[in-house]
Amino acid sequence: MIRLRDENLFWRESGDEVVALDAEVSRYFAANPSATVLWKRLGGGGATEADLVDTLCERYRVSRETAEADVTAFLEQLSARGLILR
Repeated sequence: MIRLRDENLFWRESGDEVVALDAEVSRYFAANPSATVLWKRLGGGGATEADLVDTLCERYRVSRETAEADVTAFLEQLSARGLILR
């Protein structure tokens, strides 16, 4: 299960995007609409990679290969910034 870090990470939805503050390093992030869908899944108690791929496939009607690549890239970015727990 993958989930967003609980401590010092604050986020809000603004329209169809998420704006987040990593208070540990005083850095803001913004997520585009498709990343926002994934972010909300991770923030709602967590999800597996397969759950996230399924979400993109269902919501945006993309191929499984495309969704897998997008999810992998998204999770790598969040992991590199220390924003998720696995």
